[in-house]
Amino acid sequence: MTTQQLPPAGTLPREDNLLLSTLLNFAQSHHERLADQAADLGLTVPQAKVLYFVESAPTVRKLAVKLRCDASYVTGLVDRLEEQKLMKRQVDPADRRVKMLTLTAAGRRLRGKVIRIMDDAPGLELLTEKEKLLLGELLKKASAN
Repeated sequence: MTTQQLPPAGTLPREDNLLLSTLLNFAQSHHERLADQAADLGLTVPQAKVLYFVESAPTVRKLAVKLRCDASYVTGLVDRLEEQKLMKRQVDPADRRVKMLTLTAAGRRLRGKVIRIMDDAPGLELLTEKEKLLLGELLKKASAN
């Protein structure tokens, strides 16, 4: 009886890369669930992401960096959130060229729901708090380039 030898590290075909496949499946599952739940709230996924990140990135430019997209795209998202009375633009007193993004009361309530949805990825309930922290740290380390 012969034993099967694994190829050297880094030479497996892409579909055989279990770690990457698992990460992609996890992300896809979370995205699909987020799309369904955001739609239930009357939002698209990009709009939900704006609500999720606006506190840490309170300008169009900062949100564009956070979302890894063009600022003009974020402007359109903010326009639609303003039309829904969820967000307002205000002039930054320190630099009148900059518009600060703030949530309305309705926007803050909806953001709370978005946060619960975003932070409740399927499968994470199976992990302990310590495991979640470790996973978060490992993913930060792997993506810090």
